[in-house]
Amino acid sequence: MTRYFKGIAREEHGRTLVVEPTVVVEVKFGEIQRSSLYEAGYALRFPRIKRIRWDLAVDEIDSIETVEKIFRRQKRSA
Repeated sequence: MTRYFKGIAREEHGRTLVVEPTVVVEVKFGEIQRSSLYEAGYALRFPRIKRIRWDLAVDEIDSIETVEKIFRRQKRSA
């Protein structure tokens, strides 16, 4: 996967790649927390790519609103 993502990278900053938005990945994570380090305002704890979703188009990805809903739900259940 690393080779694939490096092939579609626009920029590379250490271990971080900014890639062309051409592929959808399913990400598994431990929890979501607020973070001022990221433009969206959230960070995924212990993120890992579960699988590449070749069956989905880029315009079908989840939005920041979905992240906010998950964040609120996890806070209530904690």
